[in-house]
Amino acid sequence: RTNVFPNRLKIYNKDNKDRMQIYQGDLNSEGQRHGIGKCTTPYYVLMGMWKFDQFSGWGRESRSNGDVFEGRFQNGFLNGKGIFMNDQKCKYVGDFLNTKRWGKGDLTTPNIHYEGDFYNNQMHGNGRIIFFRDGIEYMGTFKNDQLTGYGKFKWKNGDKYEGPVLNGKIHGYGKYKFSDGRVIMARFREGIKEERI
Repeated sequence: RTNVFPNRLKIYNKDNKDRMQIYQGDLNSEGQRHGIGKCTTPYYVLMGMWKFDQFSGWGRESRSNGDVFEGRFQNGFLNGKGIFMNDQKCKYVGDFLNTKRWGKGDLTTPNIHYEGDFYNNQMHGNGRIIFFRDGIEYMGTFKNDQLTGYGKFKWKNGDKYEGPVLNGKIHGYGKYKFSDGRVIMARFREGIKEERI
């Protein structure tokens, strides 16, 4: 296999296998990683731009657990627009802060598609989610990955709900519209109608 960066190799911590790094790429006059390069460790591989020994600029981080991050890095962290993928068929396209989903983005997994706000790697704020298995759609507020606050549900059979939601269940006074056109205003508790009002 041809070495992409001949005669530009730097090895860190070669006496400690767990912390060993092998860098192939551009070096500046101080011997720092600077330019285009690839750094390989037992836990991840960084490929892209380097500035003064820091992974900064456009790049790709591939982790040993199958996680892959692409985008613009600053001092080793993905910030701004980027992409996350893994071998469980999950994909996220959107905003990052310190390699965490943070801002606005689209997340697709084998079970759901979500588009909306993220905070500290979680669905948090306003968004829309579709559950593939049962065809449920929800648009409204989220808190720490939970459907919580106020929102609208739509079920596969055509029923709809608008009102308070708690941990993924209709909870509080809300408006429920059946697929046949009937509409009720009722109090719900964890998805179960309590009384008519």
